[in-house]
Amino acid sequence: MDQLANCYHKGIGLPPNDKEALKLYAKAAQMNYLDSAGNLGVLYLTSDQTDLGRDLAARTQKALSLFRDGAKQNNAFCMYLYARCYELGSGVAANATEAEDWYRRAAEAGNRPAEEWCPRPTVVLGAPPTP
Repeated sequence: MDQLANCYHKGIGLPPNDKEALKLYAKAAQMNYLDSAGNLGVLYLTSDQTDLGRDLAARTQKALSLFRDGAKQNNAFCMYLYARCYELGSGVAANATEAEDWYRRAAEAGNRPAEEWCPRPTVVLGAPPTP
């Protein structure tokens, strides 16, 4: 369902149809496929073809809620999206500390974009190892 919803949302192999994508993402999310909850949140942020129409503030809050719920269930993708909300101030006040915390959690859970976001420790050649 999630992959088919992606095809509808992005117009891959068929005409774009965000209303159909919404149905499929929502159904998969209801079945506790949390990546679909994250994708559903992204759809709310990017499309006025949802049940919330052109109300960007309501769509942003819906997306934030989906990301938060998935993040609290330890879904790496939702943690990453939740971190982005804190970084960009989408639906919440921008908060670099919260963003970094959620990026690190997402990275530890295996989310590649979060892994790339997190700074790597600096290694000094020839220096004794730190305890």
